[in-house]
Amino acid sequence: MRKVVLIVMLLMLPSFAAYAEKPAEIAPYIKAEHVYGEGRLNKLMFHVYDAALWTDAVEWTMKKPFALRLKYGMDFKGKNLAERSVDEMNDQSKLSPEQEKDYYKQLALLFPDVKKGDTITAIYLPAKGTRLYHNGSYKGSITDTTFSARFIGIWMAPETSEPKVRKQLLTKTGK
Repeated sequence: MRKVVLIVMLLMLPSFAAYAEKPAEIAPYIKAEHVYGEGRLNKLMFHVYDAALWTDAVEWTMKKPFALRLKYGMDFKGKNLAERSVDEMNDQSKLSPEQEKDYYKQLALLFPDVKKGDTITAIYLPAKGTRLYHNGSYKGSITDTTFSARFIGIWMAPETSEPKVRKQLLTKTGK
């Protein structure tokens, strides 16, 4: 029994070796050579994703460019990621029915199906929006700055449904 508990605990610990080097898609926007913070989302016994936050800011802020990179621990359909994203935004602050439809439509076009090990990177540029990459390849942009901020808020807003992951992301790695 102790071995099972130890194995489960080890599986739940963050493993961020994937973020040892700065991903190429981040380099044009962020000059920092090291990740700012890292987090992991597990649900029940499933590893959903590892997250890494990159920024040049001394302290993270929505007023400076940053990159949020998710490395998935399981497979997801793009339309399911879009639906979940809209639900998360709606849970933080109510969307109008028109916003729900519009945001879902845009995200469904941007989100590919992801496999375990795939990455989605969001480059947040204040007053410009968010650029999305899948496995390093550009997928498209969210140019509506309100929509962009709400999308990023899924992970970074104080009202996030995953405050533990947010706290991990905002805790400097010390590098």
